[in-house]
Order: sequence, then C-alpha cells, then structure tokens
Amino acid sequence: MNVAVCSRSFSAHPVLRSELSRRFPGARFNDSGRTLSGSELAVFLAGADGVVIALETVDGALLDAAPSVRVIAKYGVGLDRIDLHALAARGVQLGWTPGVNAQAVAEVVLARTIDLVRGLTASDAAIRAGRFTQPLGRQVGALRVGILGCGHVGKAVARAFRALGARVIAHDIRDYADFYAAASVRPVDLETLLAESDVLTVHLPLTSRTRGLVGAEALAQLPHGAILINTAR
Repeated sequence: MNVAVCSRSFSAHPVLRSELSRRFPGARFNDSGRTLSGSELAVFLAGADGVVIALETVDGALLDAAPSVRVIAKYGVGLDRIDLHALAARGVQLGWTPGVNAQAVAEVVLARTIDLVRGLTASDAAIRAGRFTQPLGRQVGALRVGILGCGHVGKAVARAFRALGARVIAHDIRDYADFYAAASVRPVDLETLLAESDVLTVHLPLTSRTRGLVGAEALAQLPHGAILINTAR
C-alpha cells in the first residue's frame, strides 16, 4: 500500500514516522510545516492508497482529484472536516480512534475551571503589574458542573470533577445509565442542565443538530456568573 501522511504533527513525530515507515516502506510525509489544501493536497495524495489526515478537509472534489485513495485514517478525533457521504459514495473507508484524547481534554477543562474560579490568570497579571490583590475564589467541590455531551470526553470530565467533590449533571441524546449510576452523575434535560450549571462544559461533535446550540437563548438560561467552557467543535 502506498501511504501519504498529510498530518504535520504525525509527520514530525519520530516514533510514529519510524513505525509507519517500517510497516509501509516508501510512505511519504508532509514536511512542509503547513496544512495542505486544494490542488496542493491533491498533488500530495496522487497515487496514494492510504492517507493519514488531521486538520485537512476531505470532500468529494478532493477524492475525485485523488481517485486512488481507498482508506483514510484520522489522526485525532472529530470528523467535521470530512464529508462522510462523499466517502461512502466512492467506497472510501475511514478509521479513527474515538476517545483517544479524552483524558487530555478533561485535564484542560479542569485546569480552565480552576483558573477561572480562582482568578489565577488575573491575579498573575496583577502581580506582574505591581498590584497585589486577594480575589475571592470558589472550591471546585462546591460547584455544580453541567456536561453537555457525555461521550468519551464527557465521561472523563465527569470523573475528574467528581474526584474533587463537585456535583455533576449531564445531558446527552444517548442514555448512559450505567455510567451515570457508577459515577454519581445525574442525567437531566437540556433546560435543567442550563439552569443548574455553575460551569457548563461542552463536549459535542459539530453537526447540523449541534451547530449554534449554545447561543444567546441558552446563555440567558445559565445562572448569573456561570462559566462556559467549550473544548469541542
């Protein structure tokens, strides 16, 4: 199989690069330092059977310009840049590893929350400017944390906050009853989630159903002073 690696980060990773080259001798890598697009991407994919992508956009026009492509592997998660209907129509297979970044995202959400409720960034800036203040903060364990989307990432976020004693509620179109019971998470409808969340953290894929879901109307339902964290798309 002829493999082309579009992903800049994959191409720059010595272990991944060595392992892929061992399995697929002749694999070529994107060493340009840029995310390829349009005709430049099509030229890079010429003759490739398998492709590793990250931030690249894959649509029908690209697949028609690179007809040899039969398999696409997504390095990372999130399929909003990939036209799944175009892949299906052309018999192109797609593979990725759901939840591979769940723990990393959970740690970022927890860190952002602590920063905001404790005013760490603001305090740091004040001290560097020669002003010493003692801002009031809140303990994470006293927060009501609402998780919008409780898939792989949402579950990891819920476990992180529950470990610090926060009350966690969640809303998802799927029923994760076993997880909710095991993690002491209360499932609620969207209106309740918005009304009761001191911290609302979003973990949804970007689709026609989710685009703009947290807009002005939703924000107006949050408690005064609530925190919104969006590490999703």
